Amino acid sequence: MKKDAMWSKLMGFFKKDKTDKKLPSTKEIMEEIDVIKKIFRKQGLFLDLLRKEVLEKLEEKRAKDVERFFELAEAFFYHDRSLKKIPGMSSSQQEALAIVWHKLEALLSSLGIEIIRRVDVDFDPRLYEAVEKVAEGNGKPVVKKIIQPGFIYEGRIIKPAKVIVERENFESKE
Repeated sequence: MKKDAMWSKLMGFFKKDKTDKKLPSTKEIMEEIDVIKKIFRKQGLFLDLLRKEVLEKLEEKRAKDVERFFELAEAFFYHDRSLKKIPGMSSSQQEALAIVWHKLEALLSSLGIEIIRRVDVDFDPRLYEAVEKVAEGNGKPVVKKIIQPGFIYEGRIIKPAKVIVERENFESKE
């Protein structure tokens, strides 16, 4: 009897139950797959938006952290300018300032920052903002004095330098 009971249970397992539902049609399966695809697309869009938002927040934080270096460089620029106004500055003191500038610019460069502070270069309206023009001539405009330094961060101009511009006069050179 034990064998018969076990055999009947086994056969009952493989026997089709009359209460079983019919298998879904191909059309129903395809519709369900389409619903799943839509859900995946929505999740993909949501993840893209989330990624963009996280990257923007990280960039904002990084920009705030970098602002401190802008302030440091600007403070040193004003300090350097005030020291250069002192009469009788020795060449070793000037050399020390040049070394500090070199180290500061190397540090800023490692962070993707470039300070705009060069004089006697052609005026570029993207890099400089002319606050005063002196000696009108017929030549190209040249930066003669930096009033306030500017900054470039990772190739983007964050703040143009405020400068005094002079036009070269070709007649005086001849």
